[in-house]
Amino acid sequence: MSDGSWQNGCDMNRVPWLILLLLVAVHHDFWFWNDASLIGGWVPVGLAWHVALSIVAAGFWLLVVRTAWPVKEGAPLAKAASSSPPADATTGPKDEGSSK
Repeated sequence: MSDGSWQNGCDMNRVPWLILLLLVAVHHDFWFWNDASLIGGWVPVGLAWHVALSIVAAGFWLLVVRTAWPVKEGAPLAKAASSSPPADATTGPKDEGSSK
């Protein structure tokens, strides 16, 4: 279906928002506040949790951008990036008749 919904009735446009809310909720890791254990002997468990959460969030946003970015609006950007840069306005065309 191309209308942004699954066959079971779940709206596909809401899924990224629900995952975002889940990531915000687990960001506040009250369960690690009093845990002084270390991972690998030097990384506090709360810091390791936030590192893992950051990696998951980055992957999630990459997925959202790749799937939700409008192709038609992004196409001119790709075309403009591949074209040659504009001529420098300060140099302009040279007037060959003025050189002596």
